[in-house]
Amino acid sequence: MHHPMLKITLAFAGGIWLNNLLPLPIGLWMVCFLGTGLCFILMKRSRPCWLIAMLITSGACLHAMHTRPVHPADVRHLDLGEGWYVTVEGVLTETPRQKTSRINGQETHSNLATLHLTQLAHATDLIPATGQIRVRTSGMLPASFYKGIPVRITGVLTPPARPIAGGLFDYRTYLEQQGIHHILYADSTNAWTIQMTEQDLPKRPWTDQFRIWAMNVLSHGLPEMDEATQLRGAMVLGLKSWLNEDMIEPFRWSGSMHLFAISGLHVAMVTGLLLAGMQWVIRSRWHAGTWTLVAMWCYVAITGWQTSAIRAGIMTSVMLSGWILKKPYTLLNSLFTAAWFVLIWQPTQLFQIGFQLSFGVVLGLATTSEPIRQFLSKRLESDPWILKERLSAPQRCRNWCARKLAAALSVSMAAWIGSLPIIWQQFHLVTPVGLAGNILMVPLAGATITCAMGSLACATWAPWLTELFNHSGWFWMECMMRMGQWMSSLPLSHFHVSPLPASVLWYYYAFLVLIAMGCQKHIWRRRAVYGCGALTLLLVLTHIELSWRKQEISLLPIEDGDAIWMNQAGELHDSLIDGGSGRTVLRTLIPFLESRGVNRLNDLWISHGDADHIGGYEDLVHRYPPQRIVSFKDGYRSPYYKSLLATAETNGWKMELIGEGISIGQMKILHPPIGSGFRRADDTNLVGLVQWGDCQILFAGDLSRDGVIALSNRHPNLHADILVINRPKEDISPNYYWMDSLGPHLILVTGIAPDRRDRWIGQLKKHPFQSNPIIWDTGTRKMIRLEFAKGVVRVIPTEGEPVVIHPAAAAPGRERTRDYGLLGSTISNL
Repeated sequence: MHHPMLKITLAFAGGIWLNNLLPLPIGLWMVCFLGTGLCFILMKRSRPCWLIAMLITSGACLHAMHTRPVHPADVRHLDLGEGWYVTVEGVLTETPRQKTSRINGQETHSNLATLHLTQLAHATDLIPATGQIRVRTSGMLPASFYKGIPVRITGVLTPPARPIAGGLFDYRTYLEQQGIHHILYADSTNAWTIQMTEQDLPKRPWTDQFRIWAMNVLSHGLPEMDEATQLRGAMVLGLKSWLNEDMIEPFRWSGSMHLFAISGLHVAMVTGLLLAGMQWVIRSRWHAGTWTLVAMWCYVAITGWQTSAIRAGIMTSVMLSGWILKKPYTLLNSLFTAAWFVLIWQPTQLFQIGFQLSFGVVLGLATTSEPIRQFLSKRLESDPWILKERLSAPQRCRNWCARKLAAALSVSMAAWIGSLPIIWQQFHLVTPVGLAGNILMVPLAGATITCAMGSLACATWAPWLTELFNHSGWFWMECMMRMGQWMSSLPLSHFHVSPLPASVLWYYYAFLVLIAMGCQKHIWRRRAVYGCGALTLLLVLTHIELSWRKQEISLLPIEDGDAIWMNQAGELHDSLIDGGSGRTVLRTLIPFLESRGVNRLNDLWISHGDADHIGGYEDLVHRYPPQRIVSFKDGYRSPYYKSLLATAETNGWKMELIGEGISIGQMKILHPPIGSGFRRADDTNLVGLVQWGDCQILFAGDLSRDGVIALSNRHPNLHADILVINRPKEDISPNYYWMDSLGPHLILVTGIAPDRRDRWIGQLKKHPFQSNPIIWDTGTRKMIRLEFAKGVVRVIPTEGEPVVIHPAAAAPGRERTRDYGLLGSTISNL
């Protein structure tokens, strides 16, 4: 077999996946492993089968040992509830990393660190504890905190939050895959103290010292620490702490964000430069290759032991060892060898995006780059039947250019093919411009890395050459920045997509693995390849068609304000009601819209003019310029609203000023009447009624008593199957009589942040409504989604079981039913 490590790695990874699916006790997996090992020794005839079984059980056993709490003082045994205020002591396992965010044009700084616990103090109890926790701190920590320092930190210890909606980034799962199950939130850097005298402190790790020295070298001779210099540090040394969303956004949208992950490109280039230098100094193949291996692994350590760098380092070591020993090697065998070693080192890497993306790209390169290159070469080169000796100079030049172009295009297309489903699934992004853009960006990145290596090599003996290399590297990075901005601004350069079903990824990569195993040699492999390809295409087309026809309303959990997304069939009538504050828009709303495949914002409804509802409009309209802004005709006195009107006028956006009785799409405005003159601004918020078949959904906002009286007087026979209200800021009693008069099946309360319990909701739930409605809020249920299909409304919360609403006719006295879906029971309200 040409690729012996393929079956070994797949079997080992299958065992890891099996333990994740069936988390059996460690002892049981160890018994299975010993049993399969004994059968492998005793049963000679069936040894290949028992070897596969032994690899599966070894993978499951190793994964169980990494994920099960064994130590009695393991922090995972603690029941923290909603969080404990604690003081923890431990040792930093990494140097704290600074994180920079930009909200409404202002930069905020925080620090992330990983701490290995030794003990924990809660109230008056001193609890022995062990395990790793993540520490998040506002502000900038001094440089005196680094890896290996024993520290004491005070803050709130809590499990990581779950995502507010399906499809969003699951930070809890991401940390659990790294063996971290709790986060300590410290208010400021004053909560940190060092538990050791200055004389007894350990030395700063050499990797940190080298990074500091290298960054000073890379900025030598440059006038300032600008964006290009910071991006060079991120690309060459893995220093991403300075990068914010504005700096990396063009690279993400142009499909070239992979250039800032220390991956195969970086390791291969550094290894090539080192090997060339070693061969120039040392003529011996053995010594040059050995010293190159040592230097290459030092570079992997300096960049922070990133998964992609480790994978590339193992692959490069296999290939370089083959070169040293003059033994043949294959790319696929090296790939799966690297995967096996990485999974032995950390089995949970199998479920991490970085691991999947790294190996998916190389798998795509190994299986599809050569067929694509051959296909392109045949169509770009001159007539292949002409002898090379008969070719003219222009024809030889054309063939040379065609071969180079075909090689570059094939690598770019193969990498894009290998990474497409993972980027689609995890980042909800497709970047067609990256197919051609990487042909230009990769050489620029190579020139930047080469200049950085030259700068570091000349730092001690030729500072003037270092300065020359730095200016040259700055120029190439500036070219990359301009190129990324230009490519991301092209039409259809990128678009967001809703996440694929998980089965698509399985079929897709099974398709690539079967090709890698050689589908030409066995008829069953050919049939399996065709079957996997057909199923993948069918599932993708079905997913796109269902997404196009879907009708849903999503209520996002934000504090005080509203963010309601109305997704209609197609894209022409999709609309957003408000959006929330600046922090909410950046951290909740925009990631949610991206995860739903939203690429354009047709209607932006302004129901309120205050900061809680439209305070983050600047970031929102920058990302999604609206086709039309819908607002109350009398307007609002809020400065946010006036600024939004000025922005709309400057950009030429259409303004639709409406009032009572006007309908736009499926929304009919019931309140306020034009010229109403209410004293409270909340009483002038737009109240709309949406009709889905026989189901009526009323969006009432946070009307006060006067607003509710005006609405009920003008619409005395108003009925709503589903009532959506916003929790008022004032702690006043809910208007029970008016809510009951609507006869709702379901009352949904917005304006409450996730995982928050509200006393106002408690009062509402205790009231004996005649219609006996279900009462949900975004604090306990997180995001609530309403789906309309086949005449019923399915209400799906992030937390809890869904319900199915069967709307009744508006005629009074008619029986209404509510079906709880999973049990199939029906409750009749007379």
